[in-house]
Amino acid sequence: MTNITANPSHEKAAEHLEALRGYARKSLAGEEPPSRLEWVDKSVRLSEFVTLGNSFKLTVKEMVALILKDVYHQPSQCGCHSCMSRNAQE
Repeated sequence: MTNITANPSHEKAAEHLEALRGYARKSLAGEEPPSRLEWVDKSVRLSEFVTLGNSFKLTVKEMVALILKDVYHQPSQCGCHSCMSRNAQE
């Protein structure tokens, strides 16, 4: 019987990706500026994420897309007349 475990580099990349998405959301939301510790953490995570991404043969564009995925996600329905009409047609 083989023991199937997640690849540690995949787990690390996913961990960095989640944190980097959080930093991207916070930066784009215009909230309070990141603390010095957050800047350092973001820089280290981004460097390691790029290294891991390169090992997975990802392009810079693909890595940026992964980080920014769902950062601009807005609900498809806000309740206004326009959204309600659009959803009724679908």
